[in-house]
Amino acid sequence: MAHPRNTPERFWSKVGVKTSDECWEYTGHRDSKGYGIAKFMDICKKAHRLAWEFTFGLIPKDDSYHGICVLHKCDNPSCCNPNHLFLGTIQDNIKDMDQKQRRSKTNIPPVAFGENNNKSKLTASQVFEIRNRPITRGIYSAISREFNISKTSAQHIIKGKTWKHILPELPFV
Repeated sequence: MAHPRNTPERFWSKVGVKTSDECWEYTGHRDSKGYGIAKFMDICKKAHRLAWEFTFGLIPKDDSYHGICVLHKCDNPSCCNPNHLFLGTIQDNIKDMDQKQRRSKTNIPPVAFGENNNKSKLTASQVFEIRNRPITRGIYSAISREFNISKTSAQHIIKGKTWKHILPELPFV
């Protein structure tokens, strides 16, 4: 006899089953993106994938690295309603996101760079000053001591690998 935790009934007891056109929210553990995480036969899986397998059978395998995805028509990551699920590839998922305009840069929080980064040790004016110094022997060590940064940071600033938005002053020709 199967352990009580390893049954489809146990899984479905953690799903808020409603009418066939409504989302059925997984009420168990969720990951940071809102996907339900369920343990079945001692393997943790996304809840919507288990819902698919319990309803339609095993998810077919393919030769791609990521395999076949179980996608949501409703775009609700915790939904386990089999009527809201369909199979597809990573490319299908990306196409679906684009069609529904869910894959935009507005969903990505802006990255704080330069002096707006709370870990920054320098201001834009200091970087501008560093960039406009003549390159001499020992310049990285001198700058690292003066501004309390590493020699590598000094080198990256001078070579333009970091603080790319601060341009050096160009000489007049």
